[in-house]
Amino acid sequence: MRNAARVEIVEDGGRFVGFLLEADYCSEHERGIRPLSQALGIKPLTPAPGLPRRSMPSPCGYAVTLLADGRAQVVRPGEGEGAASRRRVAEDVRLLLVDGGLRYSGPEYMSARARTVIKEHGFNAGDAEAVGSWDDSAFAIVAFSARAKAFVTELSAAIEAGDAAFWPGSADVNPFGRKGLVAAIASRVPAETAARMAERDTQAETLAALSAATGIERRLREAGRQFFALTPRLASQSEAPTTSHPVVYWLNPCEQAINEAGWYTVEELDEWIAGTGPVLAKPKRAPGP
Repeated sequence: MRNAARVEIVEDGGRFVGFLLEADYCSEHERGIRPLSQALGIKPLTPAPGLPRRSMPSPCGYAVTLLADGRAQVVRPGEGEGAASRRRVAEDVRLLLVDGGLRYSGPEYMSARARTVIKEHGFNAGDAEAVGSWDDSAFAIVAFSARAKAFVTELSAAIEAGDAAFWPGSADVNPFGRKGLVAAIASRVPAETAARMAERDTQAETLAALSAATGIERRLREAGRQFFALTPRLASQSEAPTTSHPVVYWLNPCEQAINEAGWYTVEELDEWIAGTGPVLAKPKRAPGP
Protein backbone atom coordinates (compact mmCIF):
# COMPACT_ATOMS: atom_id res chain seq x y z
CA MET A 1 0.00 0.00 0.00
CA ARG A 2 1.01 3.61 -0.50
CA ASN A 3 -0.03 6.67 1.49
CA ALA A 4 -3.18 8.49 0.47
CA ALA A 5 -2.52 12.18 -0.18
CA ARG A 6 -5.26 12.90 2.36
CA VAL A 7 -8.35 11.24 3.80
CA GLU A 8 -11.67 13.04 3.35
CA ILE A 9 -14.78 12.18 5.34
CA VAL A 10 -17.78 12.06 2.98
CA GLU A 11 -21.13 13.03 4.50
CA ASP A 12 -24.65 13.62 3.24
CA GLY A 13 -26.64 16.12 5.25
CA GLY A 14 -24.38 15.54 8.25
CA ARG A 15 -24.71 11.74 8.05
CA PHE A 16 -21.57 9.70 7.51
CA VAL A 17 -21.40 8.01 4.09
CA GLY A 18 -17.78 6.95 3.74
CA PHE A 19 -14.14 7.92 3.26
CA LEU A 20 -12.26 9.17 0.21
CA LEU A 21 -8.60 8.14 0.23
CA GLU A 22 -7.06 10.54 -2.26
CA ALA A 23 -4.56 9.23 -4.82
CA ASP A 24 -0.97 10.40 -4.66
CA TYR A 25 0.38 10.02 -8.21
CA CYS A 26 1.97 6.60 -7.76
CA SER A 27 1.57 3.32 -9.63
CA GLU A 28 -0.19 1.65 -6.69
CA HIS A 29 -3.02 4.18 -7.06
CA GLU A 30 -3.30 3.76 -10.84
CA ARG A 31 -4.09 0.04 -11.05
CA GLY A 32 -7.77 0.14 -10.18
CA ILE A 33 -9.15 -2.08 -7.40
CA ARG A 34 -10.06 -5.34 -9.14
CA PRO A 35 -8.38 -7.67 -6.60
CA LEU A 36 -10.06 -5.83 -3.72
CA SER A 37 -13.44 -5.97 -5.45
CA GLN A 38 -13.09 -9.66 -6.20
CA ALA A 39 -12.17 -10.50 -2.62
CA LEU A 40 -15.19 -8.55 -1.37
CA GLY A 41 -17.53 -10.40 -3.73
CA ILE A 42 -18.24 -7.31 -5.83
CA LYS A 43 -19.26 -8.11 -9.39
CA PRO A 44 -18.50 -5.11 -11.65
CA LEU A 45 -20.18 -6.77 -14.65
CA THR A 46 -23.54 -7.30 -12.97
CA PRO A 47 -26.37 -6.32 -15.36
CA ALA A 48 -27.64 -3.55 -13.10
CA PRO A 49 -25.52 -0.43 -13.68
CA GLY A 50 -24.45 1.95 -10.95
CA LEU A 51 -24.11 1.17 -7.26
CA PRO A 52 -24.79 -2.62 -7.54
CA ARG A 53 -21.60 -2.97 -9.58
CA ARG A 54 -19.62 -1.48 -6.70
CA SER A 55 -21.38 -2.99 -3.69
CA MET A 56 -20.77 -6.11 -1.64
CA PRO A 57 -23.67 -8.49 -2.30
CA SER A 58 -23.38 -10.12 1.13
CA PRO A 59 -20.91 -10.72 3.97
CA CYS A 60 -17.89 -12.48 2.47
CA GLY A 61 -15.60 -13.34 5.38
CA TYR A 62 -12.98 -10.88 4.20
CA ALA A 63 -10.16 -10.16 6.64
CA VAL A 64 -11.08 -6.97 8.50
CA THR A 65 -8.94 -5.75 11.36
CA LEU A 66 -10.28 -3.06 13.66
CA LEU A 67 -8.07 -1.96 16.51
CA ALA A 68 -9.86 0.00 19.21
CA ASP A 69 -8.59 2.99 21.19
CA GLY A 70 -5.59 2.27 23.34
CA ARG A 71 -4.61 -0.98 21.63
CA ALA A 72 -2.51 0.71 18.96
CA GLN A 73 -0.46 3.85 19.14
CA VAL A 74 1.52 6.06 16.81
CA VAL A 75 4.81 6.59 18.58
CA ARG A 76 7.09 9.40 17.52
CA PRO A 77 10.67 8.35 16.81
CA GLY A 78 13.48 10.32 18.40
CA GLU A 79 13.77 13.62 16.54
CA GLY A 80 14.56 17.25 17.12
CA GLU A 81 11.99 19.54 18.70
CA GLY A 82 11.15 21.26 15.41
CA ALA A 83 10.35 18.03 13.61
CA ALA A 84 8.43 16.68 16.59
CA SER A 85 6.10 19.69 16.55
CA ARG A 86 4.88 18.66 13.10
CA ARG A 87 4.15 15.07 14.07
CA ARG A 88 1.72 13.17 16.24
CA VAL A 89 3.06 12.04 19.58
CA ALA A 90 1.83 8.73 21.03
CA GLU A 91 -1.81 9.25 20.01
CA ASP A 92 -4.44 6.61 20.64
CA VAL A 93 -5.92 5.69 17.28
CA ARG A 94 -8.47 3.42 15.67
CA LEU A 95 -7.36 1.48 12.62
CA LEU A 96 -9.40 -0.24 9.93
CA LEU A 97 -7.30 -2.57 7.79
CA VAL A 98 -8.85 -4.54 4.91
CA ASP A 99 -6.26 -6.80 3.31
CA GLY A 100 -6.91 -10.00 1.40
CA GLY A 101 -3.47 -11.28 2.34
CA LEU A 102 -4.61 -11.48 5.97
CA ARG A 103 -7.62 -13.70 5.33
CA TYR A 104 -5.85 -16.87 6.42
CA SER A 105 -3.47 -15.27 8.93
CA GLY A 106 -3.66 -15.62 12.67
CA PRO A 107 -4.53 -12.74 15.00
CA GLU A 108 -0.91 -12.18 16.04
CA TYR A 109 0.22 -11.64 12.45
CA MET A 110 -2.78 -9.43 11.75
CA SER A 111 -2.02 -7.30 14.79
CA ALA A 112 1.62 -6.98 13.76
CA ARG A 113 0.62 -5.94 10.23
CA ALA A 114 -1.82 -3.39 11.60
CA ARG A 115 0.82 -1.83 13.84
CA THR A 116 3.20 -1.64 10.91
CA VAL A 117 0.59 0.24 8.91
CA ILE A 118 0.16 2.73 11.72
CA LYS A 119 3.87 3.31 12.06
CA GLU A 120 4.39 3.72 8.31
CA HIS A 121 1.35 5.85 7.58
CA GLY A 122 0.50 7.64 10.79
CA PHE A 123 3.60 9.65 11.62
CA ASN A 124 2.95 12.61 9.32
CA ALA A 125 -0.67 13.09 10.27
CA GLY A 126 -0.35 16.70 11.37
CA ASP A 127 -3.81 17.92 12.39
CA ALA A 128 -5.68 15.49 10.13
CA GLU A 129 -8.66 13.62 11.55
CA ALA A 130 -7.51 10.49 9.74
CA VAL A 131 -4.78 9.23 7.44
CA GLY A 132 -4.80 6.24 5.14
CA SER A 133 -3.12 4.11 2.51
CA TRP A 134 -4.31 1.84 -0.28
CA ASP A 135 -3.53 -0.06 -3.43
CA ASP A 136 -5.44 -2.37 -5.75
CA SER A 137 -6.00 -5.09 -3.15
CA ALA A 138 -6.02 -3.48 0.30
CA PHE A 139 -6.63 -0.28 2.22
CA ALA A 140 -6.15 1.09 5.72
CA ILE A 141 -7.62 4.08 7.58
CA VAL A 142 -6.05 5.36 10.78
CA ALA A 143 -8.49 7.59 12.69
CA PHE A 144 -7.38 10.15 15.29
CA SER A 145 -10.41 12.30 16.10
CA ALA A 146 -13.39 10.96 18.03
CA ARG A 147 -15.58 11.60 14.99
CA ALA A 148 -13.28 9.73 12.61
CA LYS A 149 -12.97 6.83 15.06
CA ALA A 150 -16.74 6.49 15.22
CA PHE A 151 -16.98 6.54 11.43
CA VAL A 152 -14.24 3.91 11.07
CA THR A 153 -16.24 1.68 13.42
CA GLU A 154 -19.41 2.21 11.35
CA LEU A 155 -17.63 1.39 8.10
CA SER A 156 -16.06 -1.72 9.62
CA ALA A 157 -19.49 -2.95 10.76
CA ALA A 158 -20.91 -2.27 7.29
CA ILE A 159 -18.15 -4.32 5.65
CA GLU A 160 -18.74 -7.21 8.01
CA ALA A 161 -22.48 -7.01 7.27
CA GLY A 162 -21.99 -6.86 3.48
CA ASP A 163 -23.34 -3.29 3.30
CA ALA A 164 -20.29 -1.57 1.81
CA ALA A 165 -19.37 -0.22 -1.61
CA PHE A 166 -15.97 0.61 -3.09
CA TRP A 167 -14.88 2.37 -6.24
CA PRO A 168 -11.97 4.39 -7.61
CA GLY A 169 -13.56 7.80 -8.04
CA SER A 170 -13.62 11.42 -6.99
CA ALA A 171 -15.12 13.52 -4.24
CA ASP A 172 -18.35 14.00 -6.24
CA VAL A 173 -18.58 10.20 -6.47
CA ASN A 174 -17.71 10.11 -10.15
CA PRO A 175 -17.13 6.39 -10.74
CA PHE A 176 -14.81 7.21 -13.64
CA GLY A 177 -12.76 9.82 -11.80
CA ARG A 178 -9.20 9.22 -10.69
CA LYS A 179 -9.08 11.16 -7.45
CA GLY A 180 -8.81 8.18 -5.12
CA LEU A 181 -10.51 5.23 -3.46
CA VAL A 182 -14.02 5.66 -2.07
CA ALA A 183 -14.98 3.28 0.77
CA ALA A 184 -18.64 3.83 1.63
CA ILE A 185 -21.64 2.35 3.42
CA ALA A 186 -23.75 1.24 0.45
CA SER A 187 -27.14 1.87 2.05
CA ARG A 188 -26.16 5.48 2.76
CA VAL A 189 -25.01 6.45 -0.73
CA PRO A 190 -27.43 9.26 -1.74
CA ALA A 191 -30.04 8.33 -4.34
CA GLU A 192 -28.89 11.10 -6.67
CA THR A 193 -25.33 9.80 -6.50
CA ALA A 194 -26.46 6.25 -7.29
CA ALA A 195 -28.51 7.58 -10.20
CA ARG A 196 -25.50 9.50 -11.54
CA MET A 197 -23.42 6.31 -11.31
CA ALA A 198 -26.01 4.35 -13.29
CA GLU A 199 -26.22 7.09 -15.91
CA ARG A 200 -22.46 7.21 -16.37
CA ASP A 201 -22.24 3.42 -16.55
CA THR A 202 -24.86 3.44 -19.29
CA GLN A 203 -23.03 6.18 -21.16
CA ALA A 204 -19.79 4.22 -20.88
CA GLU A 205 -21.46 1.09 -22.22
CA THR A 206 -22.89 3.04 -25.15
CA LEU A 207 -19.48 4.54 -25.91
CA ALA A 208 -17.83 1.12 -25.71
CA ALA A 209 -20.39 -0.32 -28.15
CA LEU A 210 -19.89 2.55 -30.61
CA SER A 211 -16.14 2.12 -30.37
CA ALA A 212 -16.30 -1.64 -30.89
CA ALA A 213 -18.43 -1.13 -34.00
CA THR A 214 -15.60 0.80 -35.69
CA GLY A 215 -13.24 -2.17 -35.39
CA ILE A 216 -10.31 0.21 -35.32
CA GLU A 217 -8.57 -1.26 -32.29
CA ARG A 218 -8.58 -4.72 -33.86
CA ARG A 219 -7.28 -3.36 -37.18
CA LEU A 220 -4.48 -1.46 -35.44
CA ARG A 221 -3.36 -4.53 -33.53
CA GLU A 222 -3.53 -6.75 -36.61
CA ALA A 223 -1.37 -4.21 -38.45
CA GLY A 224 1.20 -4.21 -35.66
CA ARG A 225 0.55 -0.59 -34.70
CA GLN A 226 1.41 -0.42 -31.02
CA PHE A 227 0.13 2.11 -28.52
CA PHE A 228 0.00 2.85 -24.82
CA ALA A 229 -3.55 4.17 -24.95
CA LEU A 230 -6.44 4.30 -27.41
CA THR A 231 -9.32 6.06 -25.66
CA PRO A 232 -12.61 6.90 -27.39
CA ARG A 233 -15.01 9.78 -26.84
CA LEU A 234 -17.99 11.05 -28.77
CA ALA A 235 -17.06 13.26 -31.71
CA SER A 236 -17.78 16.94 -31.14
CA GLN A 237 -19.92 19.03 -33.48
CA SER A 238 -16.80 20.47 -35.08
CA GLU A 239 -15.30 17.00 -35.57
CA ALA A 240 -18.45 15.31 -36.88
CA PRO A 241 -18.09 16.58 -40.50
CA THR A 242 -14.56 15.09 -40.69
CA THR A 243 -15.53 11.48 -39.90
CA SER A 244 -18.23 8.96 -40.74
CA HIS A 245 -18.04 7.51 -37.23
CA PRO A 246 -19.62 8.84 -34.00
CA VAL A 247 -16.36 8.55 -32.01
CA VAL A 248 -12.82 9.89 -32.10
CA TYR A 249 -9.81 8.58 -30.22
CA TRP A 250 -7.02 9.81 -28.01
CA LEU A 251 -3.96 7.92 -29.24
CA ASN A 252 -0.78 7.63 -27.19
CA PRO A 253 1.42 5.65 -29.59
CA CYS A 254 4.63 3.74 -29.13
CA GLU A 255 7.70 4.88 -31.08
CA GLN A 256 7.05 8.53 -30.40
CA ALA A 257 10.14 9.56 -32.33
CA ILE A 258 8.01 9.03 -35.44
CA ASN A 259 4.43 8.89 -34.13
CA GLU A 260 2.47 11.83 -32.74
CA ALA A 261 0.07 11.53 -29.80
CA GLY A 262 -3.26 13.30 -30.18
CA TRP A 263 -6.96 13.07 -31.00
CA TYR A 264 -7.67 11.26 -34.26
CA THR A 265 -10.65 10.13 -36.30
CA VAL A 266 -11.05 6.49 -37.30
CA GLU A 267 -10.13 7.49 -40.84
CA GLU A 268 -6.85 9.04 -39.65
CA LEU A 269 -6.03 5.91 -37.67
CA ASP A 270 -6.67 3.83 -40.79
CA GLU A 271 -4.22 6.11 -42.58
CA TRP A 272 -1.68 5.32 -39.86
CA ILE A 273 -2.18 1.63 -40.63
CA ALA A 274 -1.43 2.40 -44.28
CA GLY A 275 1.72 4.34 -43.35
CA THR A 276 0.35 7.81 -44.03
CA GLY A 277 -1.61 10.52 -42.25
CA PRO A 278 -1.15 12.90 -39.32
CA VAL A 279 -0.04 10.31 -36.76
CA LEU A 280 3.23 10.15 -38.71
CA ALA A 281 3.68 13.91 -38.58
CA LYS A 282 6.98 13.73 -36.71
CA PRO A 283 10.00 13.46 -39.00
CA LYS A 284 12.15 10.39 -38.57
CA ARG A 285 15.33 10.87 -36.59
CA ALA A 286 18.57 10.75 -38.52
CA PRO A 287 20.47 7.49 -38.04
CA GLY A 288 23.03 7.57 -35.28
CA PRO A 289 26.76 7.43 -35.93
